[in-house]
Amino acid sequence: MKTYGNIILMTVICIVIFWVFMALRPASAQPAGFFGPGPAGDGFPHPPPPPVTSRQAACINAAMKRTRGNLPSVQNAAVRSCVGR
Repeated sequence: MKTYGNIILMTVICIVIFWVFMALRPASAQPAGFFGPGPAGDGFPHPPPPPVTSRQAACINAAMKRTRGNLPSVQNAAVRSCVGR
């Protein structure tokens, strides 16, 4: 009977050590997909956005200058109108 008691005690000690170790140092979160989570955070890989053309870059620069000092939502809307999103 003493052997069974020692096995149970060792098992409990191991479980407690593991529990304390995981509580002190949890696993860090990783991006779900290859390119990171998608726009909805669905965890599936999404391809990178297409490159910006020179015409779009000129429009974005003009939109940023035009909306300087405004709220970020106004700037984002102006830039999105250039890129077509």
